Amino acid sequence: MSGFTYPTISTVIPLYNLLIDHIEDTIDNINTLPSIKLAAEKCKEKILEYYNKTNNIYLFATILDSRLKLQYFKGKEWGDELIKTIQERLVFLLFFFIEIIIILIISILF
Repeated sequence: MSGFTYPTISTVIPLYNLLIDHIEDTIDNINTLPSIKLAAEKCKEKILEYYNKTNNIYLFATILDSRLKLQYFKGKEWGDELIKTIQERLVFLLFFFIEIIIILIISILF
């Protein structure tokens, strides 16, 4: 997979979730050796540490990706309140950029 021809930021959240799901499946599997479970638990801690450092830009990129949109979050059962909060933040950001563009256009014209 090469990111030279298309943006890949929208895949960050889905990839984190995929990794976490796989790690949790390994931890929950009764046939997994104790040493592997311990390693998977440490791996999950580290993945969650980095996942928690992601910001709204990754969420917005996921929503704006025509392949994913809000359906990704709904399909992963993020919850209506959390999805609504993400939507509100995106709308706020878009209106902020529209205001900036209008101010720039006015300053150029006058």
